[in-house]
Amino acid sequence: MAEQQGELAPAIETSVMKRTLLFILLTVTLARADRVSSILGCTHNLKAIATALEMYSSDHGGNYPVGLYVLIPKYLKEIPACPAAHRDTYSGSWRVAGSEGFYLFCMGKNHGDFGLKVHEPTYSARHGLGPFAMVKQVNAIEDKMNGRKPVDRCMQNLKNVATALEMYSTDNSGRYPTSLKGLTPNYLRDMPECLDKDPYVYSMKVRPDSFLVHCPGRNHVKDGSPANFPSYDSQKGLSRE
Repeated sequence: MAEQQGELAPAIETSVMKRTLLFILLTVTLARADRVSSILGCTHNLKAIATALEMYSSDHGGNYPVGLYVLIPKYLKEIPACPAAHRDTYSGSWRVAGSEGFYLFCMGKNHGDFGLKVHEPTYSARHGLGPFAMVKQVNAIEDKMNGRKPVDRCMQNLKNVATALEMYSTDNSGRYPTSLKGLTPNYLRDMPECLDKDPYVYSMKVRPDSFLVHCPGRNHVKDGSPANFPSYDSQKGLSRE
């Protein structure tokens, strides 16, 4: 009997250890899922409020409301609560910011576990959602959840850069900038990068004025694109291959 108990003891200890490890892994996974859910919810709230503000402005001759409460109930059913703080953290941050349009953020340090500082994330009419590093993380998470490939996000980045280049050209007698640095911050808040953190390669020509911007290297070969693609040519548009 004593021998049987001695043989069972290591097996019991191993079983307990396995259950403990599984519990720890599950706890860590759930905690991470909660952090991701909170930041996605908060950024969604900011974008929803921003959309409501633009709708209000469109209906009121370009003017914004004196407070977010004015948006209820026509433009918003209610002011949403930050998922991490469980309360409205946006109304107190709302500011009309002159040429910037408007500015608001999540008040407090509610997303420090996601690497954000006090009063982040933010949203401005001119620059959109911020900070930029968080936006990249959120985009990557949403792409994975929605089944989008990295090349799809990269192509969207290139379209945004191309739009900014055309805006620059309109303001500068049809000429494009000599480098992409000329686009920030007036036409782009920050210069986007491929999810593999490679900066986009840009070249321009005159007579006729044209440009080409592409994702360098073999970042999207696994998604079916050859090296140095996708690309955007001012004459031919967006190309994946």
